[in-house]
Amino acid sequence: MSAHRLIVSILPSVGACLFAILCVLTYLPDTASAAPPQCRIDVKPVNFGAYVPGSSMDVDANGEVRVRCGGKRKKAKKGGSSSYTLRIDGGQTGNPASRAMRSAAVNLFYNLFSDAARFVIWGDGSAGTSPVTQAFSGEKYDKRHAVYGRVFVGQYPDTGSYADAPLVTIEF
Repeated sequence: MSAHRLIVSILPSVGACLFAILCVLTYLPDTASAAPPQCRIDVKPVNFGAYVPGSSMDVDANGEVRVRCGGKRKKAKKGGSSSYTLRIDGGQTGNPASRAMRSAAVNLFYNLFSDAARFVIWGDGSAGTSPVTQAFSGEKYDKRHAVYGRVFVGQYPDTGSYADAPLVTIEF
């Protein structure tokens, strides 16, 4: 089995309390698929803006992972459907269930979710997190997946810019 990696985006914006997603496209061939779809992913960072220390409200912000596929590919099964799985790792903490943006040695805890209610932690399948799996068919496909971020209430970080860059992986 082989894997190919392509860095798509690592362009964080500048500002207090920011978040950028590093994106990697991975093709993991299996016996059911004859050829990978020709796909690309684009990432819109989650930028939380300013955080007020000791805030009594969570700070929410949204980003996006967009998957676009096109071109001819061999159809592995009758009906020609395919699927992919999007995983987001734990970033600097290594734990997708407990992510933190850092400024020097200070942490500002946050997490990423696949649902607007911010209940399902978008991760890699470890530590109670869930990846996102999507089926698609046809030769052209364009899907935007919202990334829902939340910085948690009641933290007292030092003044500064905080960032993290968890890795997004797409598997076919």
